[in-house]
Amino acid sequence: MPDTEDALKMLDVMTLKVTTPDEKPDAALRPSILPQGAEAFAGRPGLEAYRGNAPVFVRWASVTTKGDEHALDVHAEDGVNDVALDMRLTLAEGGLLLADATVANAREDGEPLVVNWLDMTMPVPRRADHLTQFTGRWPLEKQPATTALPVGSVTRDCRHGKTSHESPWMFIVSDGAPKFASGEVWTCHLAWSGNQTYRIDNLPQHEAPLGAGELLGPGEMRLAPGETYTTPQVCFSYSDEGLDGAASRFHRWLRAPPQHVRGDRPVTLNTWEAVYFDHDEATLIKLADLAANVGVERFVLDDGWFHLRRDDTKGLGDWIVDPEVWPNGLDALAKHVHGLGMRFGLWFEPEMINLDSDCAREHPDWILAAPEAVPCRADVSYRTQYVLDLANPDAYRHVRDQMADLIRELGIDYINGTTTAT
Repeated sequence: MPDTEDALKMLDVMTLKVTTPDEKPDAALRPSILPQGAEAFAGRPGLEAYRGNAPVFVRWASVTTKGDEHALDVHAEDGVNDVALDMRLTLAEGGLLLADATVANAREDGEPLVVNWLDMTMPVPRRADHLTQFTGRWPLEKQPATTALPVGSVTRDCRHGKTSHESPWMFIVSDGAPKFASGEVWTCHLAWSGNQTYRIDNLPQHEAPLGAGELLGPGEMRLAPGETYTTPQVCFSYSDEGLDGAASRFHRWLRAPPQHVRGDRPVTLNTWEAVYFDHDEATLIKLADLAANVGVERFVLDDGWFHLRRDDTKGLGDWIVDPEVWPNGLDALAKHVHGLGMRFGLWFEPEMINLDSDCAREHPDWILAAPEAVPCRADVSYRTQYVLDLANPDAYRHVRDQMADLIRELGIDYINGTTTAT
């Protein structure tokens, strides 16, 4: 193995866009993985913060590390600005590099440290010259858009408070336009379902830092003395086998936990496109017979079975069987499906609520929205549904108990959860 200085020289050959020491640009030649203006980095800093009316430009005077073959812990301190940082890099199953960090206000008293953002980044080689982003809309999510790598600092934000249809979702940098089975790709994914920022800084002197972080609102993260903020985890992947190789790394990581399902996936029939909201016991029993005859192993009753649910404007939040549509309940259908040797599944969307529901009428305070924003403007497309505040113990208990009762009564084998509308 080369020593540290030899290794850095090898890295310079791979990444630098200038020749040292012949050229002496007024910029950092080796920006850190948390690049800062104090190291002459001209792009988006990894950490931006301020106290009172003054920006905080951190300079890490003390940096210590410890680790093993799978993880590296970095502790850094700025004694002048009283800021501390703990970063953890983990080489996970499948070859993903996972990164997160915690920043602390190290002062014992005084004004809070306001964190505007804290991004995790990793450098990509200078030969990486294309960027693939994602956009979309309902029902056309995750549409890739590949261009030559733009010059300068590029960011993509998602401000919906959720990942949404047009979420950036992932940045992919590649040597040439990305291919599925060949070529080098470097990917970055933020493991976070709230507001988010993806970033890359294609500057003239050095490799481009690729990264992501939580998008914090103005003044949202105010750290009193002794308080900390921890970032969501950022997943980095490299592949020399194209997009398929990068995807394989993510798949292996996601399948690694011991609780992950190991058995074969059953062949499933979902009733949505067959009947939509037009539920009828006799029709669905016939559909179950046809499904069993062609080898279906799991039969899932989709949206439309619960209270008032004749269209998508009513009923969410009332997880009880509608007696007008199912006067005999769902027992006969569930028993018939099980009698045919199939598993029985049922659709829920437990995190959502319609205003036209008993739940909303009885508990309007369970709606996760400012009261003045309910109902929403008619020209804003939110599909007449709202998020249910499951952090409220009473709201959580309401949903859990109604779902648990049905699971016990019907012997439900599978829950079909939809989140595309949230």
